[in-house]
Amino acid sequence: MLVPFAAAGLGLAPGAHAADPVVNDGVVSVSFVQAAPGTDLAGPALAGAAVEVVASLDGADPAAPPLQVLHRTTGSTGTVTLTGVARSLDPALPVRLLVSATAATSGSSGPCTVTTTWSAVQDGIASAPSVTVELVGHAAIATTCPAGTPVPAGVALDAQVVVTVASGPGIPLPDVIVSLTASAGEVSFQSFDGVTDDDGRTVFDGVGRSDGGPFVTLAVSAVRTTHELVDGCTFTQHWSGTARDEGAAGTTALPVTVGLATSVACAAPAPEAPTLTGFVRDAAGAPVAIATAWLTMERADGGRWVGSIGPGPDGSFAVRIQPWGTDDEPAHLELRVIGSPTGVRSDAACTYTDGHLGSLEFEVALVEGLDPDPVTVTTTVGQQGAVCGAVATPDPGASAPGPGAAPSTGPTLTLPPTDATAAIRGGGHTPLLPALIVALGLAALLLGWELARRDA
Repeated sequence: MLVPFAAAGLGLAPGAHAADPVVNDGVVSVSFVQAAPGTDLAGPALAGAAVEVVASLDGADPAAPPLQVLHRTTGSTGTVTLTGVARSLDPALPVRLLVSATAATSGSSGPCTVTTTWSAVQDGIASAPSVTVELVGHAAIATTCPAGTPVPAGVALDAQVVVTVASGPGIPLPDVIVSLTASAGEVSFQSFDGVTDDDGRTVFDGVGRSDGGPFVTLAVSAVRTTHELVDGCTFTQHWSGTARDEGAAGTTALPVTVGLATSVACAAPAPEAPTLTGFVRDAAGAPVAIATAWLTMERADGGRWVGSIGPGPDGSFAVRIQPWGTDDEPAHLELRVIGSPTGVRSDAACTYTDGHLGSLEFEVALVEGLDPDPVTVTTTVGQQGAVCGAVATPDPGASAPGPGAAPSTGPTLTLPPTDATAAIRGGGHTPLLPALIVALGLAALLLGWELARRDA
C-alpha cells in the first residue's frame, strides 16, 4: 500500500512531497559506540545519543527539502530502532538515508566548561525494509570559557602558534578542523578554532604565553572526516590526533600527527540482486533445521555487507546477495549456520546445549547479476551454549512478586569458544532449560564469531 507522507505524520520536512513509489514502512536499527582515539575499534556504548535519519530521493536537488527527518535517542545499550522510515519500491528512484549520531559529556576546568563530543555520520545508505547501521563515534574536545574570563597574572597575549597537521607518513592534510586551548594551571583562559590550508597549516595569533607568570600549556586537537560513496558502499575516513606544549613562547610551532580510522557501510541488496540458494545438511546428508544463519560478503575494495537468513525448518534457504565480484577480483562470501539442538547435558556447575553448527566460505563473480550455483552447508555437532549458576524452581503456589520487589538472581552466561569450525564433543540428553539455553547460546555464538572475525 502506498502512503503519502503528508498524511503519515512521520517527521516529513515542511514543504516536502513524496513520490508515488515511496512507502513509509522501513525499519532502521542504529548502534552507536565510542572509538579509541586514532582507531575505528568499537568501544563502550553511547547511551542517550541523539540520532537523526534524513531520507531523500536519490539525485534530488540538494536545495530541496528531504522526504523525511526522524529523531530518536539511543538507550542504555547505545542502540535505537526507528520505524516508518521512507523507502522506494522503484529501483530506478531509490531513497537514500543519511544517518548521524551525537553524544556529549561536560566537565569543568576552573571557570571553563570542557565538552567531549562523539559524533559519526553515514551517508548514501539505500533505504530498504530493514537497514542496520553501525556508527563509531570519534571524540572532539572543546573548551568554552565565560566572557571576561580573567587572564592569569604574568601571562601576555601576544604569542603566535603555528599548527601543522600531517598523517603518519608525514603527508600534510588540508581541511582539518583544529581546536587550540591555552591554560595556566587549572584555568583555561583561551580557545581558538581554525582549518588547515593546502599545506596542512593554520596560524593562531594573540595566544597567551608566560611573561614572568605561570607556564602556559597549549592543547591541540585535530579532526577530519570524509565520506565517499562507491557502488552502494559509503567509505568513511576519520583522521584524529592531539598534541600539547608546556611552554608557549613568542612563536610556537606545534606539529600534530593524526591517525587514520576507516569504516564502510553498504546498502542492502536491491530487489533485482542475485539470489543465493542452498541447503543445510548433516554429515549423513539429512536436512538440518536452520535456527538462525547469516552471511558476510566482502569485495576487493573493502566493501563489506552482512545479511541474515531466517529460520528454515526444512534446511533450505534463499537470500538476496550483492552483485559483487569479477573473475579477476572475486568477492568473498562466508556463511555461518546455527541449526537445531541435539541435546542438553549438565555437570555440577553448568548446563550445556549441543546442536548443529556449520560454515562455508567461497568466492563469487556476480557483477553480471546472475544467481550463483546452489550451495550445501554441512554441519557438525558442537556446543551451542551454556548456562552456569543455580536456577531456582518456583513454588507452584507462590505468587508473582509485586512492584518494587528485588530482582531474582539469574543464570550466568558462559560464552562458547569462538572458533566456529571446531567440533566440541556432545553428551547425553537431559531435558533442562532447553529453550533458555538455546536462546542464550545463539547470542553467545553470534558475539563470539564476530569477535573472532575482528581479531583475525
